[in-house]
Amino acid sequence: MEFVYPYLFWVMIVPFVLFAVLVSTNKERLSRIFDARVLERLSAGNESMPQRLRNIILFSAIFFMIVAMARPVVNEGEKRVDVQGLTVLTALDISGSMRSKDVYPNRLEFAKKKMMQFFDDMPSDEIGAAAFAYSSFILAP
Repeated sequence: MEFVYPYLFWVMIVPFVLFAVLVSTNKERLSRIFDARVLERLSAGNESMPQRLRNIILFSAIFFMIVAMARPVVNEGEKRVDVQGLTVLTALDISGSMRSKDVYPNRLEFAKKKMMQFFDDMPSDEIGAAAFAYSSFILAP
């Protein structure tokens, strides 16, 4: 397994240090800020999860979030695929002007309908779609 962005694991150092500092100073800091009676009312009851388990879950969530952001991939090498037909990429404008009603029901719906008809006519070809307005993004590979 490889990672697309392995440098993000360096980011993990910050949550480790921050987590250690917060766990070690949490009770002291709260007792300095709040009166004991107020702190008792703010604290979760005995029926809730223990603080240690909450900390473990929080840290695990941060860890797995960073692993996901590093984008793990399984590199199985190159594969050659013989493709018959065409490779087509369509672009669709989704800006506000496409909601103009000079074509029924509006330009955007009409363009989407025509694009889907175009895709249906080319079942064996490689087709991609990209949408754009202020910025662009891929709709389908």
